[in-house]
Amino acid sequence: MREELATGERLLWDGRPSVARYVFTPATLFLSLFFLLFFTLPFVTFLASPTSSRQDTVFFIFFPLLVLGFFLLPALVPVWLEATRTHYVLTDRRAVIHGWRREAEVDLATCAYVESERSLMGTTSIFFGPRNSFEDWSWWGWRANRAPGFRAIRDGERVYKLVREARARLRPA
Repeated sequence: MREELATGERLLWDGRPSVARYVFTPATLFLSLFFLLFFTLPFVTFLASPTSSRQDTVFFIFFPLLVLGFFLLPALVPVWLEATRTHYVLTDRRAVIHGWRREAEVDLATCAYVESERSLMGTTSIFFGPRNSFEDWSWWGWRANRAPGFRAIRDGERVYKLVREARARLRPA
């Protein structure tokens, strides 16, 4: 990233998202648990019944594999790829997001809105614009209309403080 810095620009912070927190949003956790219970509970009940046969068991195993192979994996793999290939940079003038399928640059001098959100999972997300009400509930890698931000970062409070200080220095008195 140093080669991308403009003349006189200073690097304040760079980092990557926490992969587990980035991938497992409330939507992915909810839907994964829902389908796990929806398909596993009947399967276990079926196996416990005295009338189950080997042929029935093979047929019943097909449904959880179908859900895993055609629903959960296609939903989680793109998000995992995005999480592992995303890099965040904060300079004294800009916030830069290098993603797998998305690049964004925010000029801190003209950025009117910055929000910090702490997760229950120990990470913080910093957003550089208003967010869509349901953007955290995106599924299957559908991440359209998302506010640019540093998502699921560790030490987010310190980074948020750096953002606020950089914005304060850039604003006219």
